[in-house]
Amino acid sequence: MFASVKLHVRHTARSAGTSSFLRLLFPLTLVAGLGPLATGCRPAESPELSGWQIQFADTTAVIVAMSAIDPLTAWASGDGGFVLRTVNAGKTWEQYTVLDTLVRDYRDVHAFSRTEAVAVSIPRPERGIPGSAIFATADSGSTWRETLSHPAFLSCMDFWDNGYGFVAGDSYLRGDGEREIPILRTEDRGISWSAVPHDAKPVALYTAESGLSEGGYAASGTCAVARGEGLGWYGTTHSRVLRTADYGMTWTPFDTPIPDGIFSLVFVDDTTGFAFGRGDSTSRVNVAQTQDGGLTWSALAEDVLGGHIFGAAALSREHLVVVHPSASALSTDGGLTWRNIPSKDLWTVTFASPDAGWAGGRGGLDRARFVRR
Repeated sequence: MFASVKLHVRHTARSAGTSSFLRLLFPLTLVAGLGPLATGCRPAESPELSGWQIQFADTTAVIVAMSAIDPLTAWASGDGGFVLRTVNAGKTWEQYTVLDTLVRDYRDVHAFSRTEAVAVSIPRPERGIPGSAIFATADSGSTWRETLSHPAFLSCMDFWDNGYGFVAGDSYLRGDGEREIPILRTEDRGISWSAVPHDAKPVALYTAESGLSEGGYAASGTCAVARGEGLGWYGTTHSRVLRTADYGMTWTPFDTPIPDGIFSLVFVDDTTGFAFGRGDSTSRVNVAQTQDGGLTWSALAEDVLGGHIFGAAALSREHLVVVHPSASALSTDGGLTWRNIPSKDLWTVTFASPDAGWAGGRGGLDRARFVRR
């Protein structure tokens, strides 16, 4: 049975003076970098991030995940039980509040179109929410229905173009004493879900010293990637990347050189990808690269953003952006070197195209704009 959930709030933010009751914030501005020319002509090069321009802000908002459809349309989700949508490049945002007595925290959102999206909420036992749930809308957020209820903490999800998708989360102890990473598949855009069998995926790792069981960091909604013909990846707290080549039916683990967990994954094609995470006292590596579709990973950069990255996105094959609550950074050479960009508390970042993107975090939403001179 699906639970039909009505939404009763649809707020629109239009200016910096909008009430802080609206959980919206600020588009950002990106300025294109133009290179010197030996010939006297001045063709525009790839755009380069130069800073952030705040237009909307609300200190009570925490945006944790975003999904951009095109330069006009994006969805966002976060703590506090709400989902946001823009259909005009961020000039206005509509806020949807679920009509129930529970305040859910939505740690990932995936948009299929202007009207269709799914969002995953995490457990909050202190609020009477014992497990995770996935909600789907097909009418621009006016109504939602619960399509999955699961006892585990579900961290992030992604979908292939054919409507197949997967969601993965934190491992739990099975009755036979083995730890299992929950991975569920859908073949109908998140309307129905089925669990991947235990023997079709690796046994979860466990660190006795810290008591940390393998799972995913739900900090930006970017620890899962689906692309191509059935290729998918899930980055874990134990620095492994789980890989599928059959639309999530089977999974194989591969180690990375990032020592303290993967927070974000980005693939620019079916073979070239990047893992972003956290270094520790044994190694400061927090950016790794694969050139064979995730079978092997090599260290690429150290101490980016002070050694800890929450979210990442690709503007092109060479241009990468990473964010963290303390700062953001840009690479223009495929992740080899990075330049810090002063910013406020950002957790997640997404781009619909090289000249249209958004970022969000504690305090709001940013719109990315590129200016060519």
